[in-house]
Amino acid sequence: MSSFILFLKRPFGMFRWSFVVVLAVVLTMLAGCSGSDGVDDTKEDQLTLSPETLTFSETDAASNTVTVTATEGLTWSLEISPDEGVSVNRTSGVGSGSFRIETMPYESGVTIRAVHRYDDGRQPLRSNATQVTRGKAPDDPTDEVSLEVIPDEIQFNPDDPAANVVTVRSNAAWKATTQSSGLAFTPAEGEGDGTIQITASPANVTSTITVTAGEGDQAVTREVSVTYTPAPVEAELIYYEDFDGTPYSDWADKSTSWQNPVGPGASAVSYTTRRARLYNEQFGSAGRYPEASGVNHMRVWFDQDPYFVVNEISLTPDQTNLTLSMGSSFTSSDCRIMLSSDGVSWKEISYQGATTYNYWEYISVDFTLAAPVDKLYIRLAPHGSQSYGINFDDLMLSTGPGGQVVSLETVVRDYRWAELPLEAYSTGDYVVNTHWATTVVSGQHVRNFTYCYDTRRHCPLWIAHPQHACYEEGSGRTNVWAKDPYMTDWQQAIMYPIAGIEYVSLYSPDLDVQWGRGHMLMSNYRGGAGSELNAQTFYSSNVSPQAGAAFNKLWNDAEIWIQDYYVCADTLYCVSGAYFENENTVAKDATYTYQGVRYYIEEYSKDCIVPTHYYKLILRTRDGNTGKAIQECDASELISVGFWFSHSEVDPVSNSTSPTLGPAYMKSVKEIEALTGFTFFPDVPESVKEQCNPSDWGY
Repeated sequence: MSSFILFLKRPFGMFRWSFVVVLAVVLTMLAGCSGSDGVDDTKEDQLTLSPETLTFSETDAASNTVTVTATEGLTWSLEISPDEGVSVNRTSGVGSGSFRIETMPYESGVTIRAVHRYDDGRQPLRSNATQVTRGKAPDDPTDEVSLEVIPDEIQFNPDDPAANVVTVRSNAAWKATTQSSGLAFTPAEGEGDGTIQITASPANVTSTITVTAGEGDQAVTREVSVTYTPAPVEAELIYYEDFDGTPYSDWADKSTSWQNPVGPGASAVSYTTRRARLYNEQFGSAGRYPEASGVNHMRVWFDQDPYFVVNEISLTPDQTNLTLSMGSSFTSSDCRIMLSSDGVSWKEISYQGATTYNYWEYISVDFTLAAPVDKLYIRLAPHGSQSYGINFDDLMLSTGPGGQVVSLETVVRDYRWAELPLEAYSTGDYVVNTHWATTVVSGQHVRNFTYCYDTRRHCPLWIAHPQHACYEEGSGRTNVWAKDPYMTDWQQAIMYPIAGIEYVSLYSPDLDVQWGRGHMLMSNYRGGAGSELNAQTFYSSNVSPQAGAAFNKLWNDAEIWIQDYYVCADTLYCVSGAYFENENTVAKDATYTYQGVRYYIEEYSKDCIVPTHYYKLILRTRDGNTGKAIQECDASELISVGFWFSHSEVDPVSNSTSPTLGPAYMKSVKEIEALTGFTFFPDVPESVKEQCNPSDWGY
């Protein structure tokens, strides 16, 4: 929760009297799609570490544990100094917990603190310090390392844990690893004699556990093979879709007539698609594999980060061993298949696709859910580069023998909005607020945009917003210019109806220029004429004075290019901003013309500064279809760039009134940070913000 006090004065030269209004405004910054988080700022948060001193143990890993005592729900992350050669088993958490120092250099000492950073601009909360020291390295062992594992082959039996134990005999520390997906065991390391308990194994494959004792030239390695051959079970249908509700050939999101889900788990099923189209018999599945349904089949194209999602297949607690099958004409390299229990956090599964692209085959994949879930979501995400998209038909989920283990635990995310600049709080002449609305078709309650408004210059400094297909549902624009309800008439430029005057704009008398009412967040990015989502784009907090043939063309081209080519399944994060190299261009707001004469609504009109430059910043995953949050990606998975435009009639870069958008107008996010003084996309590595690679963006 944040609050601020604004002091407003009528311009001295415009009126004979002045007054000071002290206005206390409490703004609740809404987090997540569910609204206010209800945090009580009057309660003092607690964050402490214990013990305050610790000597790193060479033989007892548990004694290297530090306890975190924190207020319930309080997020924290670790600061380690120096951090070279130091690793811990967790670097952040929520509420009370603990972490363990895994490694640190011999003959060294480190200081560890836990830190919570408030989103509303308050000073970070830092814990007391834990000082950790480690002594000298032990003398090199003179005895040869020995290692024995018994047995070296195991037939995994899920009903008999005692049959799934590996005995380790060694005179040194050892580690156990595997490259097999779905094979689970504990512990992963030990010292001297011990045991390894295998807890899960993929079905119908042989997996390997590699045990290594000692280090360097003295290291000794042994392997244990693990095979699980489950007893055959009769499959039980859970969900089936043949896409044959009615003969149909068009984009999938234009109609529901093709939908034909059946099965005990299909009662709540719905579909979410992007670039998915139904085809009626053309290149269809009929006769291509046993019991192919024919008639309609689904094609999802490769372009514009496409996907096909089956939402909310109902499962019972005993349905954890499952088989997903379908008629397919794509190879495993052409499409990702992902699973989720909430439609937000996705896990990719491995599978064997068709042998040849564009040749129909029936494929299936067996998997085991690590824990029961009430709902299962299935996502097909093409990512190839073939001429056509992926084709599939007869999508089925049934019980099965089990296989690769998939953990679909719901991840509690406490992430900052990826598009939100670091300085996203009201201070001085800046007012920051977020508008929320409901999407037109899917009915999701979402953040629309966050703005930072300069109440001295009377112009938005930046607009930060996410961009995704759900925001573009519906069509048309509201076209009703309106006052931002969170600011007064004196704080914002009046380009909305007032005092009975319908068309009100900004005007610079010395230039004889009536400035256009330019959207920072394009109205067309928010579909639905008359919807709240679209109507909020006409608030003055999202509108700035814009003019000039060269600038208008570049700005419009960038808006369209971003919408058509950069929006992705993972969400595109955007910031549009204004920059003031000087304050030489002044306009009056609350002006209008009547019978060719310019008038000012004197009791409202005031000086407004016109920006010299505008910019757009964008951030997304490189793949566009990972199902991961920005904060869960490393630098190699992310791309960002900025566009920088002079607010001019003739563009200084091209010396043209009709320039072509291209690499000459691109800057790195880092460069634009240096010019504006803001910190954009604060949760991504600096190397991502230093990018300016036109080829990443189609140039």
